[in-house]
Amino acid sequence: MSLGGAMDGNLFETNMSLRCEIRSLKRAIEEYKNGKRYLKIQKDHSRVVKGYIKEVGRLKKELCTAHVQAVTVRNMWMDECDNLWQEHLSEMSRKEEKIRQLEDRIWDIQRESEEKIASLIQRYEDQLYEQECVIKELEHKLAHAEALLGRDSTNTSLPTGQTPPNKKRYIPNSRRNTGKGKGGQPGHEACSGKTGSVYVGSVSGSAYKDPALLG
Repeated sequence: MSLGGAMDGNLFETNMSLRCEIRSLKRAIEEYKNGKRYLKIQKDHSRVVKGYIKEVGRLKKELCTAHVQAVTVRNMWMDECDNLWQEHLSEMSRKEEKIRQLEDRIWDIQRESEEKIASLIQRYEDQLYEQECVIKELEHKLAHAEALLGRDSTNTSLPTGQTPPNKKRYIPNSRRNTGKGKGGQPGHEACSGKTGSVYVGSVSGSAYKDPALLG
């Protein structure tokens, strides 16, 4: 196809398109003139408005339902919170009461322990005092027994004959055994006693009285 033919084709299409658009505009102008276009616009507007009104109503219902649900949930949440708070307060009260009872029990145990300790200390002190008294009494008895066992002619008026056999006898004078018999010795001047007896010698180591010398 030549360039002139192509241009003619384009012009034809453009011309036809413009003709159609002109007819459409004329028809629209005619509709505006006789009011059909306004009626159609009004009808379309009413339909759109009704749709919006309907949508708004639906949204309001949804909003109202959501609000009711929110209030319900809020009330339920508040009730649950109140219940939890009351349970918490009750639990705290029970624990405080338990703590108070345990503290009272601790004080009672401590007081009982102190009383028992004081009683044990007093009892031990009494027993110790009694033991000390017994020990002192035994010490006195022991000292007395030792003093009794230690008695002899050196520290008492006991005669030497009562000196225990396990002790050495002590003679409290300076006389010594000369081997001579007892009584008057031969060659010694006779001396009379209160009875008038004269000791002149000894027989078998013992003194005898001579009747010839009796006054």
